[in-house]
Amino acid sequence: MKNFFNTGHTDIKNINISKSSENINLNLAYTSTDQEGFTPNNTLRRNNFSIGGSTKLTNKFTFNGSMMYSNTDKISPPNAASTGSSNVSAGGSGVFANVLYTPRSIDLMNLPYKDDQNRSVYYRGGNDIQNPRWTAENEIDQEVTDRSFISMTGTYKFSDFLSLTWRSGLDSYNEIASFKVNNSRPNFL
Repeated sequence: MKNFFNTGHTDIKNINISKSSENINLNLAYTSTDQEGFTPNNTLRRNNFSIGGSTKLTNKFTFNGSMMYSNTDKISPPNAASTGSSNVSAGGSGVFANVLYTPRSIDLMNLPYKDDQNRSVYYRGGNDIQNPRWTAENEIDQEVTDRSFISMTGTYKFSDFLSLTWRSGLDSYNEIASFKVNNSRPNFL
């Protein structure tokens, strides 16, 4: 089991530029996230861009605004602890379940996991559990998400104890998801 799972890691890079003066503050930022998961074929890539600032237009009026855009690309085999069935409509196959239902005495990494027609090869027949190596390679969930967020605030100060604030915002979200399944029937040794 320990040879099936990888050591996951995350790499985050960030650049932040800011400028301030008596009446204006401005901030520009970019963040890149690269993540490799602990299951085979499990990655996450995210890019965030943001700009924001505030300005004091008069002694009584201030304005704040920010814009953020994020793009996320996640690729992962099914990781849920399922029933162990390879029947996707019955709850699906998950690499955790398929690894955990395999006895520790079975060396998954040195047994064949697919045949010439790319069908799952498992150490025993009759229970329809897929080889988790085959699942990690052939059942891939991919989600690409774009998200934009805009926020604006204006405040007018009538006196030290009375002000009027206007807020407006927009949150836009778009996700494209796909699931690749190789529909070949399992082949048992």
